Amino acid sequence: AARGVEDFKACAALRDTSEEGGYLEFYYKLSFWASMIVGGAFAFGPLSPLAVINEYTPSAQFLQRAFGLGAVFMLAPAQCVLVDAARRGRLGGSTFKNLNLSIAAAIAGIDGMTVYTFAAASGLNLDLSLEAEALEGASGGIYNYVGALGVSFAILVVYLYQGLFAEKSEEA
Repeated sequence: AARGVEDFKACAALRDTSEEGGYLEFYYKLSFWASMIVGGAFAFGPLSPLAVINEYTPSAQFLQRAFGLGAVFMLAPAQCVLVDAARRGRLGGSTFKNLNLSIAAAIAGIDGMTVYTFAAASGLNLDLSLEAEALEGASGGIYNYVGALGVSFAILVVYLYQGLFAEKSEEA
């Protein structure tokens, strides 16, 4: 438990980066907090932050909550481990490379399913005339959707690159 508290404090100290970790350590810290905030919004918000169609069915609500809780309790701790690895110059170790690749694969899967469900929802010929205003107000509409996918792809590239090409520092 004490180690977890230390790791959380390291993630909370955004400006405190090691010489070894540098900008990459800072990036992982920001990723940690983004996962906590976005995951929390999915887990505890009444509407999906990235909804094409805001569904209130039990299955849609369950999936939204499961995604949010997964981000908070699985993705964010993995990112916290990567903060520690960056701080110690150990990102080139096989454990951390595999962790980066796993996160990249998860992001790719989530993005793929997001695109697939958007395409499936678009092809259903639903009467969205009543939902149009709610969609714009609740989730930012198509601009939020495209923007979120763009940012997500950029994040995927960083994790993929680190998973494939990270090297151990000379001192580690």
